[in-house]
Amino acid sequence: MVVVVRRRRSLLSVAETALQRRAEELWRPLAPEVRCRVDDCVGIHSVSYDREGGGGPVVVCLHGYGSGSGIYCSSLPLVAAKGPKVHAIDMPGCGLSERRREWSRLSREEARDLVTLRLEKWREKMAYETISLVGHSVGAVLATAYAERFPDRVDRLVLASPAGLPAPSTPASLAWRLLWRHVSPFDVVRLFPERGRRWLAMYVDRRFRVNFKPELADYFYHNVLHSHASLGSVLHALFLEPPGPWGPQFSKTPLEPRLANLPSRLSFIYGTRDWMIDAPAFRIAARRPATVAFVARASHNLQLDNPTAFADALLAALDLRPTIPPIFVNHGNSSARRTVFPGSGQLTPSSHPTAPAAGPQAVPVLSPSSSSSSA
Repeated sequence: MVVVVRRRRSLLSVAETALQRRAEELWRPLAPEVRCRVDDCVGIHSVSYDREGGGGPVVVCLHGYGSGSGIYCSSLPLVAAKGPKVHAIDMPGCGLSERRREWSRLSREEARDLVTLRLEKWREKMAYETISLVGHSVGAVLATAYAERFPDRVDRLVLASPAGLPAPSTPASLAWRLLWRHVSPFDVVRLFPERGRRWLAMYVDRRFRVNFKPELADYFYHNVLHSHASLGSVLHALFLEPPGPWGPQFSKTPLEPRLANLPSRLSFIYGTRDWMIDAPAFRIAARRPATVAFVARASHNLQLDNPTAFADALLAALDLRPTIPPIFVNHGNSSARRTVFPGSGQLTPSSHPTAPAAGPQAVPVLSPSSSSSSA
């Protein structure tokens, strides 16, 4: 079994390297001064971006379910180009971070403590006084837990397409909960590896418009396959409601009431085609200082769908100047106007940031979409 785990880890490492190298071919023309390095500190694997002389904030990004630090491969270099020191980390028990088989049997409280305490140990080892913490999807649940436990260490909390803000309007039945206890949607990939690999390849091909589809599909596959060895597949089952008409965007411990009282500065980022519910973010912003922004032409994996716009939205959340400023669009039939970052779309070998065409047609009216991805 140890040999199998080591082989899966080796294959995941190769897949991550291939993804990062392909992504760098695309972002390097836009951020030639940015340095990229891979670190392993206190059992946490990270991919870091910075530039010489950069004096911006320290930004730490957490991934969602079925993914890892590689999901930020095309967006964070564009953030680092503006000055921040940015780290995309694999959460404990996920990706290439330390894994222990016994972690798969942790309770929700034990898993929360493991992630938050290990992240705090990492921060101490890196000698950062405070950090700006970004959590994507289910990573938002863990980022919030860290901000609650160590409020003095989080300068800004940024939740990107966060899972778990509201409580489900229709609670799942006990039988349904027991059926999905310690089970997650990607378990089918691990049960049927070869079919799962083909399924993931087809999913990536249809779902994403990135210019590194083979590398991304391979990275997702090895992440999912390797997560059987430890905590990664358990986090989804522990913190989110089981799949059904009420989820999976709902948390077993909803974030909305908890975020209202956090002292950290707070920002939300959604895709204009996101299937995560954004109404709770606006309710929170009505009760406390918080910003809500949208990434144009993006669904749940907004950092892959429109990396330049996601980078701009994150820069704005950090009180830094975005490359392309936001525009304001009407929301459905209401008179409300929302902040939307258009970006310049997908990265290509010849891509460069340019301002969008003037006028309301530059970004479509916000509307939900059923397209989904890992949480």
